[in-house]
Amino acid sequence: MPTTPLDLLHLNLSRVRIPEKTNRIHKHECCVSFDSPKSEGGLFVDLYSFVAFGKDFVGWNYEKTGNSVYLHIKQTTKFLPEDHELEYEETHSIVILPQYVCLPFPYEDLPEKVKLAAYAILLAHKKQGSPYAMNLQQINNGVVIPPSGWKCAKCDKKHNLWLNLTDGIILFYGSKHTIEHYQQTGYPLALKLDTISADLEAAHVFSYPENLSVFDPQLSQHLAFFGIDSSWLQRTKMMTDADENTNFDWNRIQESGEKLNPIFGPGYTGLVNIGNSCYMAAIIPKYAVDKFASGLLSGDYSVPSFGIDENKNFATSTITFKQEGIRPSMFKSVIAPEYSSMDALDFFLHFLHQFERANAGEIKPYLDPSRSFKFGIEDRILCSSGKVSYKRRHEYILSLNIPLDEATNKEDLESFHEGKEIIHGNWIVRPRVPLKACLANFLEAEEIRDFYSSALKRKTRAVKSVGLTSFPDYLVLHMRRFVMERGAKKLNAYVDVPDIIDISHTRSKGHQYGEDCYLMMRKLQTKQHQR
Repeated sequence: MPTTPLDLLHLNLSRVRIPEKTNRIHKHECCVSFDSPKSEGGLFVDLYSFVAFGKDFVGWNYEKTGNSVYLHIKQTTKFLPEDHELEYEETHSIVILPQYVCLPFPYEDLPEKVKLAAYAILLAHKKQGSPYAMNLQQINNGVVIPPSGWKCAKCDKKHNLWLNLTDGIILFYGSKHTIEHYQQTGYPLALKLDTISADLEAAHVFSYPENLSVFDPQLSQHLAFFGIDSSWLQRTKMMTDADENTNFDWNRIQESGEKLNPIFGPGYTGLVNIGNSCYMAAIIPKYAVDKFASGLLSGDYSVPSFGIDENKNFATSTITFKQEGIRPSMFKSVIAPEYSSMDALDFFLHFLHQFERANAGEIKPYLDPSRSFKFGIEDRILCSSGKVSYKRRHEYILSLNIPLDEATNKEDLESFHEGKEIIHGNWIVRPRVPLKACLANFLEAEEIRDFYSSALKRKTRAVKSVGLTSFPDYLVLHMRRFVMERGAKKLNAYVDVPDIIDISHTRSKGHQYGEDCYLMMRKLQTKQHQR
Protein backbone atom coordinates (compact mmCIF):
# COMPACT_ATOMS: atom_id res chain seq x y z
CA MET A 1 0.00 0.00 0.00
CA PRO A 2 1.38 3.45 -0.92
CA THR A 3 1.98 5.65 2.09
CA THR A 4 2.60 8.99 0.35
CA PRO A 5 1.22 10.78 -2.72
CA LEU A 6 4.55 10.25 -4.48
CA ASP A 7 4.35 6.51 -3.83
CA LEU A 8 0.87 6.49 -5.34
CA LEU A 9 2.12 8.41 -8.37
CA HIS A 10 4.96 5.93 -8.92
CA LEU A 11 2.44 3.09 -8.92
CA ASN A 12 0.52 4.81 -11.73
CA LEU A 13 3.42 5.79 -13.99
CA SER A 14 2.23 3.30 -16.60
CA ARG A 15 -0.72 5.68 -17.19
CA VAL A 16 1.60 8.55 -18.12
CA ARG A 17 2.96 9.22 -21.61
CA ILE A 18 5.22 11.94 -22.94
CA PRO A 19 3.49 13.61 -25.91
CA GLU A 20 5.07 13.19 -29.31
CA LYS A 21 4.87 15.65 -32.19
CA THR A 22 2.11 13.62 -33.82
CA ASN A 23 -0.11 13.67 -30.72
CA ARG A 24 -2.99 16.14 -30.55
CA ILE A 25 -3.19 17.88 -27.20
CA HIS A 26 -6.46 19.30 -25.85
CA LYS A 27 -5.95 21.63 -22.90
CA HIS A 28 -8.37 24.51 -23.45
CA GLU A 29 -11.81 22.89 -23.20
CA CYS A 30 -13.47 19.77 -21.82
CA CYS A 31 -14.30 17.35 -24.62
CA VAL A 32 -17.73 16.60 -23.11
CA SER A 33 -18.77 19.97 -21.66
CA PHE A 34 -17.66 23.57 -22.07
CA ASP A 35 -15.61 23.66 -18.89
CA SER A 36 -12.30 25.46 -19.26
CA PRO A 37 -9.40 26.35 -16.95
CA LYS A 38 -11.49 29.38 -15.94
CA SER A 39 -14.35 27.17 -14.73
CA GLU A 40 -14.86 26.61 -11.03
CA GLY A 41 -13.31 23.15 -11.07
CA GLY A 42 -10.63 23.93 -13.64
CA LEU A 43 -9.60 21.44 -16.31
CA PHE A 44 -8.05 17.98 -16.00
CA VAL A 45 -5.77 16.87 -18.85
CA ASP A 46 -5.34 13.11 -19.12
CA LEU A 47 -1.57 12.44 -19.14
CA TYR A 48 -2.09 9.34 -21.26
CA SER A 49 -4.59 10.41 -23.94
CA PHE A 50 -3.94 14.20 -23.67
CA VAL A 51 -7.69 14.88 -23.72
CA ALA A 52 -9.17 17.40 -21.27
CA PHE A 53 -12.14 16.92 -18.94
CA GLY A 54 -14.06 19.15 -16.55
CA LYS A 55 -14.59 18.21 -12.92
CA ASP A 56 -17.93 16.53 -13.71
CA PHE A 57 -16.46 14.20 -16.33
CA VAL A 58 -12.92 13.39 -15.24
CA GLY A 59 -14.24 10.59 -13.02
CA TRP A 60 -16.22 9.21 -15.95
CA ASN A 61 -13.05 9.12 -18.05
CA TYR A 62 -11.18 7.28 -15.29
CA GLU A 63 -13.91 4.64 -15.03
CA LYS A 64 -13.96 4.22 -18.79
CA THR A 65 -10.22 4.12 -19.51
CA GLY A 66 -8.43 3.49 -16.23
CA ASN A 67 -6.26 6.55 -16.88
CA SER A 68 -5.54 7.85 -13.40
CA VAL A 69 -2.97 10.67 -13.69
CA TYR A 70 -4.02 14.18 -14.74
CA LEU A 71 -2.53 17.63 -15.08
CA HIS A 72 -4.94 20.05 -13.43
CA ILE A 73 -5.03 23.57 -14.90
CA LYS A 74 -6.88 26.33 -13.05
CA GLN A 75 -7.13 30.00 -13.91
CA THR A 76 -8.26 32.42 -11.20
CA THR A 77 -9.41 35.98 -11.86
CA LYS A 78 -7.21 38.81 -10.65
CA PHE A 79 -8.78 42.26 -10.65
CA LEU A 80 -6.25 45.00 -11.36
CA PRO A 81 -7.78 48.46 -10.77
CA GLU A 82 -4.60 50.31 -11.66
CA ASP A 83 -4.49 48.66 -15.09
CA HIS A 84 -8.23 48.87 -15.63
CA GLU A 85 -8.44 45.24 -16.75
CA LEU A 86 -8.89 41.67 -15.63
CA GLU A 87 -6.07 39.15 -15.57
CA TYR A 88 -5.93 35.45 -14.82
CA GLU A 89 -3.46 33.69 -12.57
CA GLU A 90 -2.82 30.12 -13.72
CA THR A 91 -1.88 27.32 -11.34
CA HIS A 92 -1.04 23.68 -12.04
CA SER A 93 -1.01 20.45 -10.09
CA ILE A 94 -0.83 16.70 -10.65
CA VAL A 95 -4.00 14.85 -9.64
CA ILE A 96 -4.29 11.07 -9.16
CA LEU A 97 -7.69 9.38 -9.38
CA PRO A 98 -9.82 7.94 -7.94
CA GLN A 99 -8.60 9.40 -4.64
CA TYR A 100 -8.07 12.89 -6.16
CA VAL A 101 -4.66 13.06 -4.51
CA CYS A 102 -2.90 16.30 -5.46
CA LEU A 103 0.77 17.09 -5.93
CA PRO A 104 2.03 20.58 -6.72
CA PHE A 105 3.53 21.33 -10.10
CA PRO A 106 6.28 22.18 -10.66
CA TYR A 107 7.76 20.03 -7.90
CA GLU A 108 11.34 18.78 -7.97
CA ASP A 109 10.54 15.36 -6.46
CA LEU A 110 8.11 14.43 -9.23
CA PRO A 111 9.22 11.58 -11.52
CA GLU A 112 11.02 12.85 -14.62
CA LYS A 113 8.43 11.21 -16.87
CA VAL A 114 5.63 13.21 -15.25
CA LYS A 115 7.61 16.46 -15.48
CA LEU A 116 8.30 15.99 -19.19
CA ALA A 117 4.69 15.08 -19.92
CA ALA A 118 3.29 18.07 -18.02
CA TYR A 119 5.73 20.57 -19.51
CA ALA A 120 5.02 19.28 -23.02
CA ILE A 121 1.30 19.83 -22.50
CA LEU A 122 1.72 23.32 -21.06
CA LEU A 123 4.04 24.39 -23.88
CA ALA A 124 1.89 22.88 -26.64
CA HIS A 125 0.25 25.30 -29.08
CA LYS A 126 2.19 28.22 -27.67
CA LYS A 127 3.35 30.26 -30.63
CA GLN A 128 6.81 31.71 -30.50
CA GLY A 129 7.24 35.44 -30.71
CA SER A 130 8.81 36.11 -34.09
CA PRO A 131 11.94 38.29 -34.23
CA TYR A 132 10.69 39.51 -37.61
CA ALA A 133 7.60 40.96 -35.92
CA MET A 134 9.59 43.10 -33.52
CA ASN A 135 11.40 45.00 -36.29
CA LEU A 136 8.96 44.65 -39.17
CA GLN A 137 9.39 47.34 -41.81
CA GLN A 138 6.03 48.30 -43.31
CA ILE A 139 5.77 50.09 -46.65
CA ASN A 140 3.65 53.23 -46.76
CA ASN A 141 2.19 52.63 -50.22
CA GLY A 142 -1.28 54.02 -49.54
CA VAL A 143 -2.92 50.61 -49.12
CA VAL A 144 -6.02 50.67 -46.90
CA ILE A 145 -7.73 47.34 -46.20
CA PRO A 146 -11.56 47.50 -46.25
CA PRO A 147 -13.65 45.66 -43.63
CA SER A 148 -15.09 43.26 -46.22
CA GLY A 149 -15.08 42.35 -49.89
CA TRP A 150 -11.54 40.95 -49.85
CA LYS A 151 -10.20 39.31 -53.01
CA CYS A 152 -6.87 37.91 -54.08
CA ALA A 153 -4.75 40.46 -55.95
CA LYS A 154 -3.76 37.82 -58.53
CA CYS A 155 -6.98 35.84 -59.00
CA ASP A 156 -10.70 35.97 -58.16
CA LYS A 157 -10.56 33.85 -55.00
CA LYS A 158 -12.38 35.32 -52.00
CA HIS A 159 -11.53 32.76 -49.33
CA ASN A 160 -8.34 31.50 -47.65
CA LEU A 161 -6.83 34.96 -48.07
CA TRP A 162 -3.61 36.12 -46.42
CA LEU A 163 -2.48 39.69 -45.83
CA ASN A 164 1.23 40.40 -46.15
CA LEU A 165 2.06 42.63 -43.21
CA THR A 166 4.83 44.48 -45.05
CA ASP A 167 3.14 45.78 -48.21
CA GLY A 168 -0.55 45.02 -47.50
CA ILE A 169 -1.10 42.77 -50.51
CA ILE A 170 -3.91 40.19 -50.15
CA LEU A 171 -3.22 36.81 -51.75
CA PHE A 172 -4.89 33.41 -52.04
CA TYR A 173 -2.96 30.68 -50.26
CA GLY A 174 -4.13 27.72 -52.36
CA SER A 175 -2.42 28.78 -55.60
CA LYS A 176 0.97 29.37 -53.95
CA HIS A 177 0.57 33.09 -54.55
CA THR A 178 1.66 33.81 -50.98
CA ILE A 179 4.89 31.81 -51.06
CA GLU A 180 5.76 33.13 -54.53
CA HIS A 181 5.30 36.69 -53.26
CA TYR A 182 7.66 35.98 -50.36
CA GLN A 183 10.25 34.47 -52.70
CA GLN A 184 10.10 37.57 -54.89
CA THR A 185 10.10 40.20 -52.13
CA GLY A 186 11.44 38.60 -48.95
CA TYR A 187 8.58 40.13 -46.93
CA PRO A 188 8.47 37.72 -43.97
CA LEU A 189 5.05 37.77 -42.25
CA ALA A 190 1.51 37.12 -43.48
CA LEU A 191 -1.78 37.08 -41.60
CA LYS A 192 -4.83 34.97 -42.42
CA LEU A 193 -7.50 37.65 -42.67
CA ASP A 194 -10.49 35.75 -41.32
CA THR A 195 -8.76 34.73 -38.09
CA ILE A 196 -8.83 38.19 -36.54
CA SER A 197 -11.01 38.55 -33.47
CA ALA A 198 -10.88 40.37 -30.16
CA ASP A 199 -8.26 37.81 -29.12
CA LEU A 200 -5.38 38.81 -31.40
CA GLU A 201 -3.23 36.04 -29.95
CA ALA A 202 -5.51 33.59 -31.75
CA ALA A 203 -4.80 35.16 -35.14
CA HIS A 204 -2.87 33.01 -37.61
CA VAL A 205 0.42 34.73 -38.43
CA PHE A 206 2.89 32.78 -40.55
CA SER A 207 6.62 33.47 -40.76
CA TYR A 208 8.08 32.36 -44.09
CA PRO A 209 11.75 32.53 -43.02
CA GLU A 210 10.98 30.45 -39.90
CA ASN A 211 8.46 28.24 -41.75
CA LEU A 212 6.02 28.14 -38.82
CA SER A 213 3.08 29.91 -37.21
CA VAL A 214 4.25 32.63 -34.87
CA PHE A 215 2.96 35.18 -32.42
CA ASP A 216 3.10 38.82 -33.42
CA PRO A 217 3.12 40.91 -30.22
CA GLN A 218 2.68 44.08 -32.27
CA LEU A 219 -0.11 42.79 -34.49
CA SER A 220 -2.53 45.53 -33.47
CA GLN A 221 -0.07 48.21 -34.63
CA HIS A 222 0.76 46.31 -37.81
CA LEU A 223 -2.93 46.09 -38.68
CA ALA A 224 -3.57 49.73 -37.84
CA PHE A 225 -0.85 50.67 -40.36
CA PHE A 226 -3.21 49.49 -43.11
CA GLY A 227 -6.28 51.05 -41.53
CA ILE A 228 -7.51 47.86 -39.89
CA ASP A 229 -9.31 48.06 -36.56
CA SER A 230 -9.44 44.50 -35.22
CA SER A 231 -12.74 45.20 -33.49
CA TRP A 232 -14.69 45.65 -36.72
CA LEU A 233 -13.07 42.63 -38.34
CA GLN A 234 -15.09 40.49 -35.95
CA ARG A 235 -18.10 41.37 -38.06
CA THR A 236 -18.52 39.05 -41.01
CA LYS A 237 -19.64 39.97 -44.50
CA MET A 238 -23.06 38.58 -43.71
CA MET A 239 -23.36 41.12 -40.90
CA THR A 240 -22.14 43.93 -43.14
CA ASP A 241 -24.81 43.11 -45.73
CA ALA A 242 -27.44 43.75 -43.08
CA ASP A 243 -26.07 47.12 -41.94
CA GLU A 244 -28.88 49.06 -43.59
CA ASN A 245 -31.35 47.39 -41.24
CA THR A 246 -29.25 47.37 -38.11
CA ASN A 247 -30.70 50.39 -36.32
CA PHE A 248 -34.29 49.31 -36.81
CA ASP A 249 -33.87 45.64 -35.96
CA TRP A 250 -31.40 46.12 -33.13
CA ASN A 251 -33.39 48.85 -31.41
CA ARG A 252 -36.49 46.73 -31.69
CA ILE A 253 -34.84 43.64 -30.22
CA GLN A 254 -33.05 45.57 -27.49
CA GLU A 255 -36.13 47.60 -26.55
CA SER A 256 -34.27 50.83 -27.17
CA GLY A 257 -34.86 53.48 -24.53
CA GLU A 258 -35.67 50.97 -21.83
CA LYS A 259 -33.40 50.21 -18.89
CA LEU A 260 -32.81 46.47 -19.07
CA ASN A 261 -31.17 44.16 -16.59
CA PRO A 262 -29.16 41.18 -17.88
CA ILE A 263 -30.58 37.76 -17.05
CA PHE A 264 -28.73 34.54 -16.41
CA GLY A 265 -29.57 30.89 -15.96
CA PRO A 266 -30.85 27.87 -17.93
CA GLY A 267 -31.82 28.76 -21.48
CA TYR A 268 -30.01 32.11 -21.41
CA THR A 269 -26.55 31.05 -22.58
CA GLY A 270 -24.91 32.78 -25.53
CA LEU A 271 -22.27 31.69 -28.03
CA VAL A 272 -19.05 33.67 -28.22
CA ASN A 273 -18.14 34.99 -31.67
CA ILE A 274 -14.69 33.47 -32.14
CA GLY A 275 -14.16 35.46 -35.34
CA ASN A 276 -16.41 35.06 -38.39
CA SER A 277 -18.58 32.50 -36.62
CA CYS A 278 -22.00 34.16 -36.46
CA TYR A 279 -23.29 31.57 -38.95
CA MET A 280 -22.65 28.93 -36.29
CA ALA A 281 -24.63 30.87 -33.69
CA ALA A 282 -27.59 30.89 -36.09
CA ILE A 283 -27.56 27.13 -36.63
CA ILE A 284 -26.03 25.36 -33.62
CA PRO A 285 -28.90 26.01 -31.16
CA LYS A 286 -31.24 24.20 -33.57
CA TYR A 287 -29.28 20.96 -33.33
CA ALA A 288 -29.71 18.48 -30.49
CA VAL A 289 -25.95 17.95 -30.21
CA ASP A 290 -25.33 16.64 -26.71
CA LYS A 291 -22.51 18.98 -25.81
CA PHE A 292 -24.24 22.11 -27.08
CA ALA A 293 -27.63 21.07 -25.72
CA SER A 294 -26.12 20.80 -22.26
CA GLY A 295 -24.03 23.94 -22.63
CA LEU A 296 -26.89 26.12 -23.85
CA LEU A 297 -29.72 24.81 -21.69
CA SER A 298 -28.09 23.82 -18.40
CA GLY A 299 -27.32 27.36 -17.28
CA ASP A 300 -23.88 26.26 -16.07
CA TYR A 301 -22.22 28.80 -18.37
CA SER A 302 -24.81 31.55 -18.05
CA VAL A 303 -23.41 33.11 -14.90
CA PRO A 304 -22.47 36.75 -14.27
CA SER A 305 -18.84 37.74 -14.54
CA PHE A 306 -17.24 41.09 -13.79
CA GLY A 307 -16.84 43.72 -16.45
CA ILE A 308 -16.02 47.42 -16.42
CA ASP A 309 -16.70 50.20 -18.86
CA GLU A 310 -14.11 51.88 -21.02
CA ASN A 311 -13.79 54.94 -18.77
CA LYS A 312 -10.12 55.62 -18.19
CA ASN A 313 -10.83 56.96 -14.72
CA PHE A 314 -11.31 53.82 -12.67
CA ALA A 315 -12.78 55.76 -9.76
CA THR A 316 -15.79 56.69 -11.87
CA SER A 317 -16.00 53.43 -13.84
CA THR A 318 -19.10 51.32 -13.48
CA ILE A 319 -18.71 47.68 -12.54
CA THR A 320 -21.16 45.64 -14.57
CA PHE A 321 -22.07 42.01 -14.88
CA LYS A 322 -21.84 40.25 -18.19
CA GLN A 323 -22.01 36.72 -19.50
CA GLU A 324 -18.96 35.08 -21.05
CA GLY A 325 -21.03 32.40 -22.80
CA ILE A 326 -19.49 29.37 -24.46
CA ARG A 327 -16.89 29.22 -27.23
CA PRO A 328 -17.54 26.78 -30.10
CA SER A 329 -13.81 26.52 -30.88
CA MET A 330 -13.46 22.74 -30.54
CA PHE A 331 -16.65 22.16 -32.50
CA LYS A 332 -15.48 24.43 -35.34
CA SER A 333 -12.08 22.74 -35.51
CA VAL A 334 -13.80 19.37 -36.05
CA ILE A 335 -16.78 20.28 -38.23
CA ALA A 336 -15.58 23.23 -40.29
CA PRO A 337 -11.84 23.89 -39.89
CA GLU A 338 -11.45 24.95 -43.53
CA TYR A 339 -14.46 27.26 -43.51
CA SER A 340 -13.67 30.71 -42.21
CA SER A 341 -16.85 32.44 -43.26
CA MET A 342 -20.13 31.22 -44.72
CA ASP A 343 -23.79 31.93 -44.35
CA ALA A 344 -26.09 29.90 -42.14
CA LEU A 345 -27.52 27.89 -45.03
CA ASP A 346 -24.08 26.88 -46.30
CA PHE A 347 -23.07 25.77 -42.82
CA PHE A 348 -26.28 23.82 -42.30
CA LEU A 349 -25.78 21.85 -45.51
CA HIS A 350 -22.08 21.38 -44.77
CA PHE A 351 -22.90 20.04 -41.31
CA LEU A 352 -25.41 17.53 -42.68
CA HIS A 353 -22.91 16.44 -45.33
CA GLN A 354 -20.40 15.67 -42.58
CA PHE A 355 -22.96 13.42 -40.89
CA GLU A 356 -23.82 11.73 -44.16
CA ARG A 357 -20.18 11.12 -45.04
CA ALA A 358 -19.35 9.80 -41.58
CA ASN A 359 -22.19 7.28 -41.79
CA ALA A 360 -21.54 6.17 -45.37
CA GLY A 361 -21.31 2.40 -45.62
CA GLU A 362 -22.64 1.81 -42.13
CA ILE A 363 -24.64 -1.35 -41.47
CA LYS A 364 -27.37 0.74 -39.83
CA PRO A 365 -27.82 3.79 -42.09
CA TYR A 366 -30.97 4.79 -40.21
CA LEU A 367 -28.68 5.98 -37.41
CA ASP A 368 -27.50 8.81 -39.69
CA PRO A 369 -29.13 11.95 -38.19
CA SER A 370 -29.02 13.75 -41.54
CA ARG A 371 -31.77 11.39 -42.77
CA SER A 372 -34.20 13.22 -40.49
CA PHE A 373 -33.93 16.27 -42.78
CA LYS A 374 -33.93 14.49 -46.16
CA PHE A 375 -36.99 14.48 -48.40
CA GLY A 376 -37.80 13.93 -52.07
CA ILE A 377 -38.84 16.42 -54.75
CA GLU A 378 -40.33 15.48 -58.09
CA ASP A 379 -40.13 17.71 -61.18
CA ARG A 380 -42.86 17.16 -63.79
CA ILE A 381 -42.24 18.49 -67.30
CA LEU A 382 -45.11 18.74 -69.78
CA CYS A 383 -43.99 19.74 -73.27
CA SER A 384 -46.20 20.99 -76.10
CA SER A 385 -46.32 17.48 -77.58
CA GLY A 386 -48.49 16.45 -74.64
CA LYS A 387 -45.86 14.08 -73.30
CA VAL A 388 -44.54 14.32 -69.77
CA SER A 389 -41.35 13.36 -67.96
CA TYR A 390 -40.55 13.00 -64.28
CA LYS A 391 -37.28 13.61 -62.50
CA ARG A 392 -36.73 12.97 -58.81
CA ARG A 393 -34.08 14.30 -56.47
CA HIS A 394 -33.36 14.47 -52.75
CA GLU A 395 -33.00 17.68 -50.78
CA TYR A 396 -32.35 18.77 -47.19
CA ILE A 397 -34.05 22.17 -47.43
CA LEU A 398 -37.16 23.53 -49.11
CA SER A 399 -36.15 26.80 -50.74
CA LEU A 400 -39.03 29.28 -51.14
CA ASN A 401 -39.45 32.60 -52.91
CA ILE A 402 -41.08 35.50 -51.05
CA PRO A 403 -43.91 36.88 -53.25
CA LEU A 404 -44.14 40.51 -52.14
CA ASP A 405 -47.36 41.00 -54.08
CA GLU A 406 -49.03 38.68 -51.55
CA ALA A 407 -48.25 40.98 -48.60
CA THR A 408 -51.12 41.33 -46.15
CA ASN A 409 -50.31 44.92 -45.12
CA LYS A 410 -50.43 46.66 -48.49
CA GLU A 411 -52.34 49.68 -47.17
CA ASP A 412 -49.76 50.29 -44.45
CA LEU A 413 -46.98 49.95 -47.02
CA GLU A 414 -48.60 52.48 -49.34
CA SER A 415 -49.08 54.94 -46.49
CA PHE A 416 -45.49 54.49 -45.40
CA HIS A 417 -44.02 55.03 -48.86
CA GLU A 418 -46.26 58.04 -49.48
CA GLY A 419 -45.17 59.55 -46.18
CA LYS A 420 -48.72 59.83 -44.81
CA GLU A 421 -48.03 57.77 -41.73
CA ILE A 422 -46.01 59.15 -38.84
CA ILE A 423 -43.12 56.86 -38.04
CA HIS A 424 -41.77 56.97 -34.50
CA GLY A 425 -37.99 56.80 -34.13
CA ASN A 426 -36.42 54.16 -36.35
CA TRP A 427 -39.58 52.15 -36.94
CA ILE A 428 -40.31 51.34 -40.55
CA VAL A 429 -43.03 49.36 -42.30
CA ARG A 430 -42.08 46.20 -44.16
CA PRO A 431 -44.14 43.78 -46.24
CA ARG A 432 -45.67 40.91 -44.26
CA VAL A 433 -46.01 37.81 -46.42
CA PRO A 434 -47.77 34.70 -45.07
CA LEU A 435 -45.88 31.42 -45.36
CA LYS A 436 -48.93 29.96 -47.09
CA ALA A 437 -48.31 32.33 -50.00
CA CYS A 438 -44.66 31.25 -50.22
CA LEU A 439 -45.70 27.59 -50.42
CA ALA A 440 -48.30 28.41 -53.07
CA ASN A 441 -45.63 30.18 -55.11
CA PHE A 442 -43.42 27.09 -54.86
CA LEU A 443 -46.20 24.91 -56.29
CA GLU A 444 -47.06 27.26 -59.16
CA ALA A 445 -46.35 25.90 -62.63
CA GLU A 446 -43.38 27.52 -64.37
CA GLU A 447 -43.18 28.05 -68.12
CA ILE A 448 -39.92 27.02 -69.77
CA ARG A 449 -39.12 28.69 -73.06
CA ASP A 450 -36.76 27.21 -75.64
CA PHE A 451 -37.21 23.78 -74.12
CA TYR A 452 -35.73 21.07 -76.31
CA SER A 453 -38.22 18.24 -76.58
CA SER A 454 -36.74 14.85 -77.39
CA ALA A 455 -40.23 13.84 -78.46
CA LEU A 456 -40.52 16.63 -81.08
CA LYS A 457 -36.76 16.80 -81.83
CA ARG A 458 -36.88 20.59 -81.61
CA LYS A 459 -37.19 23.48 -79.20
CA THR A 460 -40.62 24.28 -77.88
CA ARG A 461 -42.35 25.46 -74.74
CA ALA A 462 -42.94 23.36 -71.67
CA VAL A 463 -44.51 23.67 -68.25
CA LYS A 464 -42.67 22.58 -65.13
CA SER A 465 -44.41 21.78 -61.83
CA VAL A 466 -43.02 20.34 -58.62
CA GLY A 467 -44.21 18.35 -55.64
CA LEU A 468 -42.84 16.45 -52.67
CA THR A 469 -42.49 12.67 -52.90
CA SER A 470 -41.70 12.24 -49.20
CA PHE A 471 -41.79 14.28 -46.01
CA PRO A 472 -38.89 14.57 -43.53
CA ASP A 473 -39.05 14.34 -39.76
CA TYR A 474 -37.92 17.98 -39.66
CA LEU A 475 -38.62 20.30 -42.59
CA VAL A 476 -36.14 23.17 -42.96
CA LEU A 477 -37.43 26.16 -44.92
CA HIS A 478 -35.04 28.54 -46.64
CA MET A 479 -36.44 31.92 -47.61
CA ARG A 480 -34.85 33.41 -50.72
CA ARG A 481 -34.25 36.97 -49.58
CA PHE A 482 -31.91 37.86 -52.44
CA VAL A 483 -33.24 38.36 -55.97
CA MET A 484 -31.70 39.67 -59.18
CA GLU A 485 -33.11 43.07 -60.16
CA ARG A 486 -30.39 44.96 -62.00
CA GLY A 487 -28.01 43.32 -59.58
CA ALA A 488 -28.48 41.52 -56.29
CA LYS A 489 -31.23 42.97 -54.11
CA LYS A 490 -32.27 41.95 -50.62
CA LEU A 491 -35.97 41.61 -49.85
CA ASN A 492 -36.62 43.32 -46.53
CA ALA A 493 -39.83 41.53 -45.66
CA TYR A 494 -41.33 39.56 -42.81
CA VAL A 495 -42.63 36.04 -43.33
CA ASP A 496 -45.50 35.20 -41.00
CA VAL A 497 -45.23 31.56 -39.90
CA PRO A 498 -48.22 29.94 -38.15
CA ASP A 499 -47.80 27.50 -35.28
CA ILE A 500 -49.23 24.65 -37.37
CA ILE A 501 -48.44 24.19 -41.06
CA ASP A 502 -50.36 21.81 -43.31
CA ILE A 503 -48.19 20.80 -46.28
CA SER A 504 -50.20 17.79 -47.40
CA HIS A 505 -51.17 19.66 -50.57
CA THR A 506 -47.52 19.74 -51.65
CA ARG A 507 -47.43 15.96 -52.16
CA SER A 508 -46.67 14.94 -55.74
CA LYS A 509 -49.31 12.87 -57.49
CA GLY A 510 -46.71 11.03 -59.55
CA HIS A 511 -47.42 9.41 -62.89
CA GLN A 512 -51.11 9.67 -63.70
CA TYR A 513 -53.22 7.21 -65.66
CA GLY A 514 -53.28 8.05 -69.35
CA GLU A 515 -50.12 10.20 -69.32
CA ASP A 516 -47.66 9.58 -72.15
CA CYS A 517 -44.23 9.56 -70.48
CA TYR A 518 -40.78 9.70 -72.02
CA LEU A 519 -37.31 9.65 -70.53
CA MET A 520 -35.35 12.85 -70.50
CA MET A 521 -31.60 12.21 -70.59
CA ARG A 522 -30.33 15.75 -70.19
CA LYS A 523 -30.23 18.61 -67.77
CA LEU A 524 -33.27 20.84 -67.54
CA GLN A 525 -32.84 24.35 -68.82
CA THR A 526 -34.87 26.13 -66.18
CA LYS A 527 -34.82 29.57 -64.77
CA GLN A 528 -32.49 29.70 -61.79
CA HIS A 529 -33.75 31.56 -58.76
CA GLN A 530 -31.14 33.43 -56.82
CA ARG A 531 -31.10 33.40 -53.08
